[in-house]
Amino acid sequence: ISLFFLILPVIITLIYIFENANTEFAFRSYAVFISIIFPIIVIGLDLGKSKSINQLYNPLFFAFIIITLGCVRIFPQLISTRLNDLIGLGGGGTQQMSYAISFAYMIGLITITDSERLIKRKYVKFLIYISLIILFFSALLASGRGAFLVILISSVILIWRNFKKKFLPILFGAIVSVYIVFNYMIDKLGARFLQSTDRIFAYIDGTGINMDGSSNRGWFYENALNLFSESMLYGHGIFKLTIKHGGFYSHNIFLDILVHGGIILMILFLFLIFLFIKKIRKILKFDSKSKIILIFVIYSFTFLLFSGQYLQEPFFWFSLAYVFSYSLKPKVIHSNIDEYKNKLL
Repeated sequence: ISLFFLILPVIITLIYIFENANTEFAFRSYAVFISIIFPIIVIGLDLGKSKSINQLYNPLFFAFIIITLGCVRIFPQLISTRLNDLIGLGGGGTQQMSYAISFAYMIGLITITDSERLIKRKYVKFLIYISLIILFFSALLASGRGAFLVILISSVILIWRNFKKKFLPILFGAIVSVYIVFNYMIDKLGARFLQSTDRIFAYIDGTGINMDGSSNRGWFYENALNLFSESMLYGHGIFKLTIKHGGFYSHNIFLDILVHGGIILMILFLFLIFLFIKKIRKILKFDSKSKIILIFVIYSFTFLLFSGQYLQEPFFWFSLAYVFSYSLKPKVIHSNIDEYKNKLL
């Protein structure tokens, strides 16, 4: 499987040449994959083979600190700025801001819930808890729906995986803290806070899921299904689709797979996902230090369910490369047998 990832640029290049899609979006997707995604795949393969993803923890925790401090810095602006005016704040739109915040939230959460990552200083634990609350409400005020789902899903998965009775007081304290802050913000911010909560949960109403409140996701999904119905078996091609439909993508990885490669590619993709889930469960059982991979897995898969395009999502490919290159065989420590025999003689 590692060999497959190494020859993937050749496969993508051949598809790009064969489909002859001379469009800007096709070239950008191809260029991003070759120049950015493939080097990240190589890093994932190397970390997987050496079982050394844990060495990423320090730079990740540094990113957690920087993003948290950034949230503290812009929090007054998040509160005072109307939701519609947030685009452009901090160098990006609310979506990019929210996803960065959700990524930092997962780093802090895995630091707290990882039983092997013992934090001896109580004030450090306290600061991380406060940081998580700040990140939670910063993401809420930034109003990114997909990013807020990343926070909710990661909270459920990581707390469930690491749940112990000693965490009950902490969990209770966190729930109470969120409840108090939530009510305080409703009381003090009023309409501004309700704007954010309304936008985040706009796709849920009394009848269930309402796609009218999901930033036109219903339109994207409907168009994707129409395109799929035109070529159900083979799809329209990864790059060839852009000739007639420009930079269209469905904002959902499964629909994109169906549109690009039809039923055939979807069967292969589902088989890949099945093997991925099976392998990652074994890895987490075999090596608890590999829990960090959950940050990249939860982030990328949630992101691709609602946004983005899989050819341009680095954490998605990093997760695949790491998991499939990881050997479940224990490391063998080699010794100099001849030298040992000489000592015996």
